[in-house]
Amino acid sequence: MKFFSRVAGLVAIAAILVVPLAGPASAATQGGSAAGMPIIQASAGQASSPSADFAAARQNPCQGFYCDFRNTGFTNLCFQSQGDEHDWVFGNTSCRNVDESIRNLTGVTLRLWFSPNLAGAHVCLNAGRQISNLGNFRFNSGSGKAGFGQTVENNVASSSLDTSGPCSNPI
Repeated sequence: MKFFSRVAGLVAIAAILVVPLAGPASAATQGGSAAGMPIIQASAGQASSPSADFAAARQNPCQGFYCDFRNTGFTNLCFQSQGDEHDWVFGNTSCRNVDESIRNLTGVTLRLWFSPNLAGAHVCLNAGRQISNLGNFRFNSGSGKAGFGQTVENNVASSSLDTSGPCSNPI
């Protein structure tokens, strides 16, 4: 009987430690970056399991998301999202203006904005577009707005998804 009582106590302690980790993620929460692990941005209301998220991220870190990488060649993931991001600063971590490659695997059009709050010039990526070096592209939409004609690499401050169809002037 003592054995079952002891096991029940250990299970209760484990539940207390694990439950906060498995709660729903919000657009403002992130995973840790301990030991060089990427910062992960989840969409609002998405329930997740840390071990399932980690396994999926290792297999294909962007399936169903758009992902921003700090380096060319899709290396050093900064964040991933399934929604609009009005400022690429997440708590103590900034992904603003440190973007060198991007994947849009959301199934809809992605716009990258020069300024925070979806302002300034922007570029458009059709669904499925993956660019391993943003240094070869310039903000080509929004003539006369801040950032128009500037290189996209290391100049993105916000992003939005557009379900109205493909880009008219894609990069």
